[in-house]
Amino acid sequence: MVQDAFVKIIDIINKVHGLSSSVKSLPLWNRTIFDLQQALKLRAMGEFSSKKIIDFHDVPSPEEWQKVEGVCKIVGSIYEVSNALFETKHLTPNVYLYHLHELHEILTKMSTDSDSFIRTIAEDMLNKFVKYWDNMFLLLAIAAVLDPRFKMKCIEFVCSKVKGRDRNSQVAAVLGAICKHFDEYKIRFPEKENFMSDSSSSDSNSGHSPSPAHVNHIFGVLKDYYRFIQSSNQPTKKSDLDCYLEEPILLGARILVN
Repeated sequence: MVQDAFVKIIDIINKVHGLSSSVKSLPLWNRTIFDLQQALKLRAMGEFSSKKIIDFHDVPSPEEWQKVEGVCKIVGSIYEVSNALFETKHLTPNVYLYHLHELHEILTKMSTDSDSFIRTIAEDMLNKFVKYWDNMFLLLAIAAVLDPRFKMKCIEFVCSKVKGRDRNSQVAAVLGAICKHFDEYKIRFPEKENFMSDSSSSDSNSGHSPSPAHVNHIFGVLKDYYRFIQSSNQPTKKSDLDCYLEEPILLGARILVN
C-alpha cells in the first residue's frame, strides 16, 4: 500500500537521490520516508538552491517537491500508526483494532484533501485498506472486546465511525461471535463441582487402615444437597462473560503499550 505511493513519485525520488547521497529508494519504506523528510528539511534550509547544485543536478521543480510533501504527509501518518503497533515490546492482538481504526480515520480524512494528488493516493490506499478491514474486522473486534479498556463500547464506537456499514448488525455480529465462543468454551471446560470427586473419596479408602463406613454416606448426602440447591429456583446466575461486559471500562489506562 505504501510502496504504491512511492511508485507514483519514483522519478522524483531518483532526482532527490541525486541531490543527497543519504536519500535512497530502499525496500524498507520507513527508511525511504525518513530520507525524503530529511531532503525536505535540507530544501527548506536552501541546500538545493545554489547555482552549483542547479547546474549539475536535476533538481525537482516546486510542483514535484509539493508531491514529495504530499506523500510524506500520508506515509508519515501511516508510519506513526505502524510504529505504535510493531515497535511495541509485547505485541498483543487486542490493540490492533484501535490503531487500525485510527489509520482508517487518517486515510478517510486525506481522501477528501483539497490537493488532488494527495486525494488520489489516499483514495487508493483507503480502498485497499477497506478490503483488509472487512476480512479481519470480526477477529480483531473479538480481541479488542477482551481488553478491559475497550470491551463492547469500543466496537460500538468504531462501528459508528465507519461509513457505509450497518452499525447495529456489526455490533450484534461481534457480540454473537463472542457469546458463541464462550458457550463452546464452557462445554469443553465445565466448571468443577465444589465438592470432592468420587476419585478423591476412593483415594481416602486406599490406606492401610480402613476408613469408617459412614464417610462415603456423608459425602453422598453432600452431593445430593448440592444437586438440590442447583435444581432449586435460584436467581439466574450471570456468566463470567456477562459480568465482564457489564463492568466499567478502564478509563485512563494506556493504550499505546500493552
